Amino acid sequence: MFPRTTVALTLLLAPVLLHSALGQRIEDGQLGLDEKGKATRQLRVQFYKGEVSADPSNPDHVLAIQIAAKEVIYPLVWDQDVALRLANPKETEFERETRLKKMWQAVESFDSRLTQLSSPKLRSRTTTTQHMFTKAAIEAATEVIDKGKPIAAVNAARILYLIPARRVNRGILESEKEWSENVVPRLAEGNADRLAEVCLKLLESPRANDGMRYYLFRCLTDLLGVPSEKPLLKPDLFNRAIEVGIKTVEKKVVYPKATSRQEVEGYKTLRLQAVRLVAQARTPVLPSKAQPALVLARVVGNDESIVPAPRIEERLEAAIGLTRLAPVQAKFPDLQMDYAAYLIGNFFVDFGEQFNKNVEAKTALARLRLWRIDAARLLEAIEVLRANSKNAYVAQVVQQSIPILNKIEQNVTTDQNVLDDWLRNNAPPNTTLFKNDPASTIKPIARKSDE
Repeated sequence: MFPRTTVALTLLLAPVLLHSALGQRIEDGQLGLDEKGKATRQLRVQFYKGEVSADPSNPDHVLAIQIAAKEVIYPLVWDQDVALRLANPKETEFERETRLKKMWQAVESFDSRLTQLSSPKLRSRTTTTQHMFTKAAIEAATEVIDKGKPIAAVNAARILYLIPARRVNRGILESEKEWSENVVPRLAEGNADRLAEVCLKLLESPRANDGMRYYLFRCLTDLLGVPSEKPLLKPDLFNRAIEVGIKTVEKKVVYPKATSRQEVEGYKTLRLQAVRLVAQARTPVLPSKAQPALVLARVVGNDESIVPAPRIEERLEAAIGLTRLAPVQAKFPDLQMDYAAYLIGNFFVDFGEQFNKNVEAKTALARLRLWRIDAARLLEAIEVLRANSKNAYVAQVVQQSIPILNKIEQNVTTDQNVLDDWLRNNAPPNTTLFKNDPASTIKPIARKSDE
């Protein structure tokens, strides 16, 4: 607890601090913010170097952190017109590239600050600074989305996504331990809840465009997935996030025949992020009676209710999400994992077929996916399924699937027909995902390439 004198002083200065903080507006422009930030410039440098730990009860620290966040996020609005400006005949190639990089540089600057604060060397000295900086960044990004043009809003959504994102370093996905150590401190003290609330509100906003939704879904997915000893989110917010994902996946979008393939595939790329979000549910049924398990089963099973038909990567994420339900099966006796395993096995058949068609493509650019990484992820997922299920049929599906995935991981052509024949000759004991619920039977569309 802080001394009473410190608390009293903070309360006394609160109106002044609030006015000062609110005075740092986007409308003030770069020069205006620079002028107001002169007094705390050195302090901000010390924060980033870990020389001073930010103190939420210190008015100067609060103001400095707010300016630190705004100076890297507000340029999304200040530079939006420059980035959108049409080239003029006198513009050099260098000038054009510099102009077009404006928005990207703002996001990169924020990412660098965030990464610096959470680096292993500084982490023990920047815990409070990370939390305060993240809180200010959420507010600044939200303001940019509210006041900026669509291009600024999309990049502000990218900034929100970077807060809980699991990073890739030199082509390798960071471990869950590293992810947790980097992200959990900045999401403490209610920041996780605030970030989720902002994302959910923005997803429901009529101003949200597909670019924003793409990054907001990614933000929620990583926010729900980050490992933590204690839950980062309130249960209500967690469930609301899953429900938003379900709503998007279940929405039928019918395109006219003349619609370009690029437009349809672009929508599926957006929907993929919603599937990944639903796959974080780790429970078959929500308190609202929504059924994430059934939604995932319909995607992985290529059900006719998913319109347009799901891409192979959507089905992959859904398959992984279904395997995550095995550890909680005992709590939900109506969930029939043998049927889920059957659907996953049929997906492996299609996955193997797609792999065989694409693996021998002449150029790297012609190869549609990082098949070996996908196979490794699926192998890990079915091990979770096997380790947490006592069902004999589930064990048999896993046993029949492993050789196919092993060959794909080795980048060797596989014979998925062996698994296909086995599934055709060995129907699961149950034909519904939920006991006594005919509506949970999957009705797959005819198999065909979705690439």
